[in-house]
Amino acid sequence: MFIRKDLIKSRYFIFLLSFTLLLAIIASFVISFDKEYLFPSNNLKNLHIDTYHEEIEHYSTSKIYVDEQTLKLNYQLTSAKDEPFVALFLENKIKEKFLLNTQTFNAVSIHLKCKEGKRIPVTLKFDYPSYHKQKYPEIPFTKVIDYDGEKDYNISLDEFEIRSWWLRYYGLNKTNEPITNHQNLKYFIVGSCEALKPNINDEINVSSIYFYHDNSTTLFSLLMVALLIYMGTFLWYLKQKKTNKKEQIIIPIHAVQIETGDNEKKIDKIKNYIGQYFSNPDLSVSDLQNDLGISSREIGQLIKSELNSSFSIYINMVRISEVKRLLKESDSPVSEIAYKCGYNQIPHFNRVFKKETGLSPKEFRDKRDAY
Repeated sequence: MFIRKDLIKSRYFIFLLSFTLLLAIIASFVISFDKEYLFPSNNLKNLHIDTYHEEIEHYSTSKIYVDEQTLKLNYQLTSAKDEPFVALFLENKIKEKFLLNTQTFNAVSIHLKCKEGKRIPVTLKFDYPSYHKQKYPEIPFTKVIDYDGEKDYNISLDEFEIRSWWLRYYGLNKTNEPITNHQNLKYFIVGSCEALKPNINDEINVSSIYFYHDNSTTLFSLLMVALLIYMGTFLWYLKQKKTNKKEQIIIPIHAVQIETGDNEKKIDKIKNYIGQYFSNPDLSVSDLQNDLGISSREIGQLIKSELNSSFSIYINMVRISEVKRLLKESDSPVSEIAYKCGYNQIPHFNRVFKKETGLSPKEFRDKRDAY
């Protein structure tokens, strides 16, 4: 039985038109263009904007300047505390009200301009009733921005995490509490640079803060589906143009080569991977398993048998080795070196370094300078 070519062609284009229309309808429901500005805002008069600092006698100094277009934080960190800080915060003037409800958003954008700072923490504090019952304050989620020039920094809300110091302060265990469980934003906080030395004047300018819905993943998925459907229907169209003569379709198959490798090759992969990504403070065995295709159990066994170590001990050894090299060969601040080598908590880094070398980082560097 033969199908007329004009009928095949009309069916093909009717299907494509119908599918495109259906895709457009689906997109109109799943794609959100919601955006809400915290600053600048027509409700600026309803915002309370201020700063806070350490609760010590010789605390860090700060000044804020607010107009309709800019929030400016000028500060100088004190040398009277190991981890000094200053922060600018926004809240609703009416304490019982929230800044906004983040339910329809999955990202935040902040436009920053810094004078000296390079690691700027941004914190979202949410009201959390179940925590209140346990007499805890608002629950904070933080993302540290690696500043590399004035621009908009767009951050997915999934990148914000509860910091370990807050959990330790309230005697809580590590939690995987997702930020999406929280909607009522109480405070928006921009902190002082975490890598800045004391007694250095810095200035942070914020010219916009807004929450929005990032549709990039959804759009990519819809485009991929559309591409597959269009390709499939085009192949069907080409096939239907032929006669009803049955032809054998030969599909070339290329065998997938699975590299098994011996222990030596696998341990080399593990060492190379750790050597490349040790600066990631969240590097875990799961990352190696996902990227190398070696089970976490086998990774542990290989490190033990081939390196006579464990994953945590070995990665710590790599990090400390690189820290020692940078302390010898550069004049970068100790805190900056620590962050570059995968330590995001300076007190923890100081303890680990002294345990491994018998010296504090400063003493180690001073020993270098003595020669």
